Amino acid sequence: MLTFEDRKKIVLQLADSQAQLISTSFPMIGSIFMNKERKEYEIGPLAPPVRIEPPRLRKGPWKTARDEMKCGIEDHMEDLRRDPHAVLSWRRGENVDFSPSTISAYHALNSGILTLIENVKLIDRCDDSWCPFALSHPDLTRNNVLVDYDPTRVLALIEKVPMLGRGELDLAFIREEETQPCSPTEELEWGQLRDVWDTVLQRGYPPGLSALHAKIGWFISRLSLLVELGSAAWSSLEDTAETIASWRSDWPEPYPAFKQIDEFLTLHGLSPSVEYE
Repeated sequence: MLTFEDRKKIVLQLADSQAQLISTSFPMIGSIFMNKERKEYEIGPLAPPVRIEPPRLRKGPWKTARDEMKCGIEDHMEDLRRDPHAVLSWRRGENVDFSPSTISAYHALNSGILTLIENVKLIDRCDDSWCPFALSHPDLTRNNVLVDYDPTRVLALIEKVPMLGRGELDLAFIREEETQPCSPTEELEWGQLRDVWDTVLQRGYPPGLSALHAKIGWFISRLSLLVELGSAAWSSLEDTAETIASWRSDWPEPYPAFKQIDEFLTLHGLSPSVEYE
């Protein structure tokens, strides 16, 4: 059993690693390659997919987050059009989806996300002075952290590290623990660890980052995550709706770009409190 000080030691190491990643800066989104002729690194198309991913053309690099996300969601929509039953069969075979899912529901969700990507003006409010593309580790769970025989000594992080805009980055294993029943003392400790995480992580952000910038970054990172996962990997339509509703509530106005997403939420009993003319 790890003590509070043990946990704090681990969090400090993870936060420092994440801060170093997000302090990077790139002009485009893609994969980093070594140019053997120039003997320098450069950004090129996405690397070939790993074995568990569907084969895709190597696309990119992209100059804007909008272009990269649009390409990603259009790929998922094409997968669904080409062989929709294969997508649903995979989900049910893996016990991923326990809801009465339909092809039309996935089409509606993908279409709503594409409309949001193409039209939401929040993406345009990320100016290059504070939100260049950076590296980040989006999934810091126990499964992705390698430790020494001394479990408080972090040796390495695994999982692919995407290049995205700087958003709010979370410590996944703290979030996992917070969902478990715990004593008031444990709740206080997890809260203190989250403060430690947030304090160290700030080192990776450019100076002068406003609350609005952080909020927009959070919105874009959640939208990018939905695109990255794709319809075949979402846990269920209901869970996806709840995820969307959580960050939709931060922007409680009837923006036209959100209209299809709001209709999707309404169908799943999570109608946002907005009215369209």
